[in-house]
Amino acid sequence: IVMRSGFGLALTLGVLMAVLGFLVGRRTADPPESGAAGQRAGRSEAAISSKSGRSSSGNLAMDRLKGLDGQPANPEAAIREMLRKLSLSPVMGMDYDAMFEAYAVIREMSVDQVQAGLRELEASGSNLQVKMMLQMLLVNHWAKEDGEDALQYILTNSDSRMKQMGVMGGVTAWMREDPDGAYAWYQEHKGEVSGGMFGGGGMIEGMLIASMAQRDMVGAFEKLAGLEKQQKQMALTTMASQLGMAPVKRTEFLQHLEGITDQSLRRHTVQGLVSTWAWQDPESAADFIRTGEFDDETKRQMRDGVTQSWAYMDPKGAMEWGMENSEGAERTDRIAQTFATWMQQDAAGAESWLQSQSDEIKTDGLYQRASQTLAATQKFEKAAEFVGQIGDQAK
Repeated sequence: IVMRSGFGLALTLGVLMAVLGFLVGRRTADPPESGAAGQRAGRSEAAISSKSGRSSSGNLAMDRLKGLDGQPANPEAAIREMLRKLSLSPVMGMDYDAMFEAYAVIREMSVDQVQAGLRELEASGSNLQVKMMLQMLLVNHWAKEDGEDALQYILTNSDSRMKQMGVMGGVTAWMREDPDGAYAWYQEHKGEVSGGMFGGGGMIEGMLIASMAQRDMVGAFEKLAGLEKQQKQMALTTMASQLGMAPVKRTEFLQHLEGITDQSLRRHTVQGLVSTWAWQDPESAADFIRTGEFDDETKRQMRDGVTQSWAYMDPKGAMEWGMENSEGAERTDRIAQTFATWMQQDAAGAESWLQSQSDEIKTDGLYQRASQTLAATQKFEKAAEFVGQIGDQAK
């Protein structure tokens, strides 16, 4: 499959980053093997299966592929079933039910079975995006046992289009237990993972350094110093997204950012950090902007980021904050932006709020932004209604 358009590339990246998010989430979600905690997890899992009437993996067709020891008796057939189910899913990479079902089978595989599954995947003519998703899951499971062997297999055997994604899947597992070992391996082999959709592997390096920063911020920033600007920016962006919701680490991260001499790079990183921060605590993120020593344009961009994050969680609260803390053209634009997001979340609530507002709020920009959002979500009739509210000169 050749990606001939920006849309195709964006779709592929969106799907694969959803899988990466799933894997990072699984780093702390795997139930313990034994002990009281493991017994509680087992009871919870059994309760879920009982309530849903489904099998332990959530997929009866896949369970029938398992042998008496719980491992898939036919890993090739299991992979074909996963390919079939994920390819038929209308939401593909966002179908977390299907991903959990696939992972429930993959996590029971032996290394030999994982290798057999990878060979079946390579030979398949299925959708490239789905193949990449399953490859990441397979390599991630293998790398928990032996990160170096799993990654070496990908470098030696994987299709060039899938190599980088396989390495990301393996690194995600390896860096949990041994981020230094994973980083050392990557430094030795990163030339073999160059190019691809993620800018020469800069995201992989960013993931590794961000993982180190969780326990050794000083060491992480020492490694940042040796990176080229583009790779450093990707690494800092990844760190900001991972540390933005951890108050103690966030404060430490901001302190170390003071040592970054590139002003534009530091500003870009802080903006990303504040946007992530706002998902957890938008009011304290907004206070940080208000009290911070930033120029007016940087503060405006940061406020935009906070508003966007806030609006997805609490559009009414974001609207009230935006109206109280901005003025002029910025206030008008922020109201329009928040209202459009609100329409995505709760159209009835957004329209009810708008009806109670003065004509000053009901600008052409608001109707235009809302109509674009509605059209993008295929609500064409409602979009047409909003277009009808736009003045002739603005149409």
